[in-house]
Amino acid sequence: MTADAKTMPSRLWWRLLYACGLAYLALLPAFYKTTNLDTRFAMRWNGTDYFSILMAVGGFALAIWVLYGLVDEVIRRLPHRECLSAGFRWVCGIVVCYLCLRSFRMILEMSGSGAWLETILRIRPIRYGLYLGLPVVLGLILRNRFKVVARRLCVFGAILGALFVVTAATYHRFEVARQNEPLPESGAELGQAGGSMFLLIFDECAYPRVFPQDALREDMPNFRAFGACATIYRRCYSEGSETPLSIPRLLLKDDSPLRATDARRLMRDVSGGKLKPGASLFTDATNFFRAVTGLHLDYEQLVGDDVEYVSTSIFRSRMPFFEKVMRVWLDAFPVLGRVIERPILAETGMFIESVQESERLLAALAARTAKEPVFAVCHLALPHYPFVWDARGLLEERAGRPIHELTKQVEGYEGNLRYMDAVFGRFLDQLREVDQFDDSLLIVTSDHAWREDPALPPYDLSAADGEPFSAYKHVPLWIKAPGQTVGEVVDRPIHLRALQPLVSRWIAGEPVSSVLE
Repeated sequence: MTADAKTMPSRLWWRLLYACGLAYLALLPAFYKTTNLDTRFAMRWNGTDYFSILMAVGGFALAIWVLYGLVDEVIRRLPHRECLSAGFRWVCGIVVCYLCLRSFRMILEMSGSGAWLETILRIRPIRYGLYLGLPVVLGLILRNRFKVVARRLCVFGAILGALFVVTAATYHRFEVARQNEPLPESGAELGQAGGSMFLLIFDECAYPRVFPQDALREDMPNFRAFGACATIYRRCYSEGSETPLSIPRLLLKDDSPLRATDARRLMRDVSGGKLKPGASLFTDATNFFRAVTGLHLDYEQLVGDDVEYVSTSIFRSRMPFFEKVMRVWLDAFPVLGRVIERPILAETGMFIESVQESERLLAALAARTAKEPVFAVCHLALPHYPFVWDARGLLEERAGRPIHELTKQVEGYEGNLRYMDAVFGRFLDQLREVDQFDDSLLIVTSDHAWREDPALPPYDLSAADGEPFSAYKHVPLWIKAPGQTVGEVVDRPIHLRALQPLVSRWIAGEPVSSVLE
């Protein structure tokens, strides 16, 4: 047996290790979206997410391993193989450096720390210089040591991947039910109902889009009728510039200043068990059927056992396994979305199904007010993308398109606003059918404004969240107090946290006004 034959198995295993490390480093931006501390709070760590990540890395690593082995084997059979082999390994080193630089840049941007870098990289020569020029220069300077540097980067990636496997395997994972449980039976007798309270939080609903020039859109008749007996706030600002920041700040008992660092600390404390969860809006509402429903946030973790019914609908957890793997690839390499025709169709379908499920739960809660008072917070993913709705309902020709094609069109956003108006109108009709509209406290707002709004500058989380009156926080707010029949308009600036004293007084049985102090 030759020396090459003896070392072949060892060489193959080392190549597989390098391939796994490189695959992990290349896909790292996609994992960051699922595994960083902020998004762990927002999206459950689901068992199938874990295996889809392993499959994505494994498939990519296997492809790298096989391709490298084939090219290396061909080169070994050619004349001048030593020169060709050295050149091939030098090119591989450039690819490794390129993928590492690219992942580092994407994670900087996702963390909100790299907005300045994104601005610079829009200049094409600088982008090519970073991605191609820098690895080439390193290769020329290091020469023979360049191969060693590239291998060590791959080994570093393999170590990170092994740590991920161990951490993820020991992290408490949730399996999200495909269907929400039905509401528990009412323990109250018919006719005992008092006033109910609904806090409806729409997602990415921007005040300037709903009230252009401070006048409500003509194509939202249900909100127009509601505004005639509610108080409208023209300068209301959400508690954060994205959902995982704004809603915990609104619901949890926390007096932190309005800074992004405090919100992230709050989320880490909740997800790490250092802070006992429990929404402050629910704490004293013991005489009500308390419920929270929503999309994207892990509401079970957020509100703990302070409610009788809690339902979280996370659309991505319902996607087929293969499309979860594809989603990882698309997150890490967005260019694939333009190469592959119509990818990840199930993502749009699952999102639509989740929103419709939230609507059904809202209708069930409205019907329940006929039997007992209800205290509910409902986070509805409208007018959030995918932009597939209008006032008549679902547009089938859009429902079959990939979600990345349905995110930024102004006309699509306005279509979702019309559908939001239709959903809200049906909810009001359901309250009127059980004669509970007049006696209920109804609060309608949003978690933040439209982050893809072309009328706004490029979205920068750290900058937007650090500004108390950022345009990304400017949201609509309607409040209808029990018995209110005349509409009002308030122009002074407020934040949504001002709702807490109003709700506390209402829970205590004190008379309340829709005008916040």
